Amino acid sequence: MRSAFCNQVLFFASAEAAQPWLDTHPGGSVVPVAEAYRLGTAMTEALLDETLPAQPAAPGMGAGAEGHRAEK
Repeated sequence: MRSAFCNQVLFFASAEAAQPWLDTHPGGSVVPVAEAYRLGTAMTEALLDETLPAQPAAPGMGAGAEGHRAEK
């Protein structure tokens, strides 16, 4: 996840501040932080769904006893 998403994300103060970078990276895009968070969360959930077995939630905990995600 880190190499596929986190290491590829840059933060700019504004869309205007990102323009010089966009000028040199024509395939790039700028999204608000909230949208980047949503995308990163969705990618992480999809990756975890593919790689971790579902674990029942432990009482009083949001994840299984081993720290795996519980089924939704």
